[in-house]
Amino acid sequence: METSNWLEDDSALMYLPGFGPTTSQAGPDANPAEMIPRRIRLLLVEDDKVDASLVQLALQHVAGVAFDVAIVATASAAVDQLANGGFDIVLLDLSLPDSSGLDTIHRLQDYLPAIPVIVLTGNSDEETGVQAIHQGAQDFLVKGASAAVLIRAIRYAMSRHRMRRKLVQALQTAKISETNLRMIIENNLDGIIVVNRDGLVVHANASAEALFAFPSGTFLGQHPPFKLTPGSVHVTNIVNRVNQVVPTEVRFNTIEWDGHPASLILLRDLTERRKAESNRHKLELAREVQQELLPKSPPKLNGIDIAGASVTADETGGDYFDYVQMPEGVVGLVVADASGHGIASALLISVVSAYVRAFSSLTRDAGEVLRHIAQMLRHRTCEGQFVTAVLACIDPVHRTLTYASAGHPSALLVDGAGNVRADLTSLDFPIGLDPDHWFHSSAVFQLRPGDTLVLISDGILEAIDGDDMLFGKDRVIDHVRQNLGKSSRVIVESLIKLVRNHCAPAAPADDLTAVVARIIQP
Repeated sequence: METSNWLEDDSALMYLPGFGPTTSQAGPDANPAEMIPRRIRLLLVEDDKVDASLVQLALQHVAGVAFDVAIVATASAAVDQLANGGFDIVLLDLSLPDSSGLDTIHRLQDYLPAIPVIVLTGNSDEETGVQAIHQGAQDFLVKGASAAVLIRAIRYAMSRHRMRRKLVQALQTAKISETNLRMIIENNLDGIIVVNRDGLVVHANASAEALFAFPSGTFLGQHPPFKLTPGSVHVTNIVNRVNQVVPTEVRFNTIEWDGHPASLILLRDLTERRKAESNRHKLELAREVQQELLPKSPPKLNGIDIAGASVTADETGGDYFDYVQMPEGVVGLVVADASGHGIASALLISVVSAYVRAFSSLTRDAGEVLRHIAQMLRHRTCEGQFVTAVLACIDPVHRTLTYASAGHPSALLVDGAGNVRADLTSLDFPIGLDPDHWFHSSAVFQLRPGDTLVLISDGILEAIDGDDMLFGKDRVIDHVRQNLGKSSRVIVESLIKLVRNHCAPAAPADDLTAVVARIIQP
């Protein structure tokens, strides 16, 4: 796939190869759930190369649908492409080099009636996303949404937009028959009710009946359970017949029904969106807590340069690293990885971090620290949960190293010439599998000037490229050799960047964590 210089050229386009023009074979009376074409021509307006690549990757693995994707990096280029026509849907970043926020929607305003637009926002732009929907966008997604969420949003946006266009056309022409109008209402994915001038429901489609929990046909003659405010678009909480609170977007249109003035009301159930937003907020909070666990700065030791970093694969990761003060001036470097991802892993790793600090303050024996942690986690882990960890203990006065490793990937000790002095393999199985297991400490290693100690998580070793090739330990060793003499911070940051480039255009599937300590003086 050609990916060169598309970000540098505002008008440049990049197409996924092998896709032809988009056509839909669905007839005008088809069910909206069946009206998604097998080939969709999509305009992606995104100036961030990584974000654009993630969207492409998600679209390439959709069963039954082929996407012909064009990418532009500015609002101006998007307007030019839309003027040429032929697109089925637009994914629009709200923050572009030549436009931001609602101004980006306004730049495309002339095209909104003709094509569905899903806006892409950052975590802090959700309110703008909601406003964009009121301005004519079909939906908004926070960047980083899963492939399943993205595809579902595209499918529903296209179906909803198609049916709304037909509905608007029906309302705007005097030639439309009431029979056709009723058919359009029935096939709409959104709930639609028709309310007469007395405020009673005279027609309701199946989606509306489901939203209000009315059996088929029994909604007729009822008063809608919300305030009628003609001419407005607003969100309200509707309490249906089974006392469920349903957040609903409400839109009004004035029509004639059976020869009399009436209101046609479109109802969009926002329950799933609210749940997704709530879950995401919880994950964001968990991530903030987890980030607070990471050290703000490395310890300052005479003649020893230390640095570390951790990049999560999603909202909350299972990785953790820290620098801990141990008795007799010993400094502990720890990297741990809780199984899985999400809130459960974040909570487990937060408990582990507290235990690491507590028990490291009592002993300089790395194995003993892991033993205490395993015993304390006896009743705090669910079935199948475990933690791998490596704790490397550096005595800065005597320049010695000991370590304990519980099922964790090997740490590496590389000398000043780039040779691997020691492959610090795991000495025991992961924490949580047997609370009574006796964890061991290694033999003592004498540290020499030029030595580099590297601790990593399995996300680095197991990162794969497009050909399913692992990043692997050899690449880590080669990277250290190529950066001998550079600071630990440079080694850590460039290693993580190298792993991310290895996975591109996909994002790494697991967290990436590395801690490096260099001995720079006797």
